[in-house]
Formats: sequence, C-alpha cells, structure tokens
Amino acid sequence: MGKQSFQHSKKIKTVIIAILTLAAVLFSVPFLQDFYTCYVKSTTSVKYVSKLPKVIQPAETIHAPTLQTVMNMNTHARTAVGRVVMPSVGLDDDIYAGLTNENLFYGAVTLFPNRTVHKHNLVLIGHNMGHTKVHFGVLEGAKVGQKAYLQYLGKYYQYTIYKTSTILETEINKVKDTVDSELSLVTCSAPTRTPNRILVQAKLDGEITKPRSQVYMQRSHMNMAKNTQKSVVGYDFWPLFVIWLVYLLLVILVIMLK
Repeated sequence: MGKQSFQHSKKIKTVIIAILTLAAVLFSVPFLQDFYTCYVKSTTSVKYVSKLPKVIQPAETIHAPTLQTVMNMNTHARTAVGRVVMPSVGLDDDIYAGLTNENLFYGAVTLFPNRTVHKHNLVLIGHNMGHTKVHFGVLEGAKVGQKAYLQYLGKYYQYTIYKTSTILETEINKVKDTVDSELSLVTCSAPTRTPNRILVQAKLDGEITKPRSQVYMQRSHMNMAKNTQKSVVGYDFWPLFVIWLVYLLLVILVIMLK
C-alpha cells in the first residue's frame, strides 16, 4: 500500500513539474523572441545602396513574427536602401525594398518603392514587436514637433512630425500619395493581431548636405544601437531570470513535498 502511495505521489509530482515547465516556457517565449530579434538586428552587417534594386520581390501576406521564424533569422550581410532614425523615441531601423516577411523581420519596408522623397509621400512600415526598442514599437511615443532623419538611396534628409493618429488597416487612403514631400511611418497598435495602425506623419525640412550633420546621424545610430542592447538586458534578460528562478524554486518545493 505504501509503495502504491509513493508511486501515485511521484506521478502527481511529475505532472505538476511538467505543467510548471510548460508555463515557464510559454512565459519566456515573448522575451526570447525580442532578445534574439535585437541580437540579430545589432549584429547583422548592412550595406546601403544608392539605387533601388532592378528586381523588387513581390509583396507577400504579412504575418506576425513567431519564435520559430525569428530563430530562423541570421546575421548574413544584407542590402538596404536606407535607414530611418528618430532619436527622441529611440527609433533606428534599416529600410528594405520589397514587402516581405523576411525584410520586416530585419527592419522597415518602403511600401511604395517607386515613390521618391521629393513631392511624394514616402511610406515606411515596420513591425511592433512589443519591445519598445525593437523596430516600430517606439512610434507609440512619437509626438508632434519631434524630428525624424532619413538616409535614403545615398542621401540624408530631416523631417518634422506634424501629426500622429490611430487608423484602421483598411484606411489605405491615409497613406495616399501627395504633391508635398512627406514621410509616413506605420505600424500595428499592438504586438498581437489588431485592425488598428499607428500612423506618424512628417513633413520634409530639407536635405542634409553638411558632412558634419551626416556624421551626427551616424553617431546617433551607433548610440541608439548601444542603448538598445542595454535596454534588452533590462527588458528581456531579467524577466527571463525571474521566470526561471521562480520555476526552479517551485520545482524544488514540489520535490520536497511528501
């Protein structure tokens, strides 16, 4: 009888530990996803070109990143058409031509590649990863009057934000082309599936031609890359540490129970 009771107790403990393990893994997934995305983004070598590629990949149906797709990312050298920087909110993303899931994993995408900077509405879209320092999730903090800097096809530009709003994903007219020189940044309002989009609109102040100003933009890029890495340690590492520490303590407690 005692042996049967022991075996029964052992089975219950095994089930409880299995449930705790599953819970710890599920709680860890979002943080692991953000951590690895930031790691790949900060270690990938990027070459910036001054012309659009002759062949642009056809548009794909966009899906929210999963841990599996993120883990398939690599740090192989990539070719970007530019970079968008907004120091006030910590935005720093490379820009790629071609609306594909792969491009969006690595940075922002120009929605209408044939539009030029001058006398057009240049539209960039990016993922909201939930982590405020990865991709376009930082747009939640964008405010009117803040500056945005664009490196695009070999030239540098400065913009001033004049409007921020939340729109529906079906309101494509909100990013229609204009005769004014504008920049529109678009992302989901949440890291989960949602019909709402954050739209940040900015007007072109002018081209940055002074080498000193271009160097400033490069320094801003490097500083934000360092700050992003530090942020990831606080945002992703410590929650993971706490999750697995609690898991370990609970497992020990279960094992010690008679």
